[in-house]
Amino acid sequence: MRIDHRLSTEELKQERAKKVLNITVAIIRADGTELVFDGDEESQKRLDRFSRAASANGYTEIPWKMADNSTMMVTPDEMIQAMYLAAAKQGELWFV
Repeated sequence: MRIDHRLSTEELKQERAKKVLNITVAIIRADGTELVFDGDEESQKRLDRFSRAASANGYTEIPWKMADNSTMMVTPDEMIQAMYLAAAKQGELWFV
């Protein structure tokens, strides 16, 4: 912390990194089921990889560990939607 009590650039980056690590996003299915995904950078990469692989291999659903550590069957489209929502949240944090 600087003498003027403002955070330094490095401190701001550390705060942002903590917030990015804690990103979660929710998808609401037509039946009202809420799916809450982790949305940190590594989770975004996994969502991208697995949604592509599932689609390429003809899977309509795959098991996925949700933010609360429960396992749900999710579609590749739901994974893509979660990835985009997480990227948008990260983008909001990026330019603080």
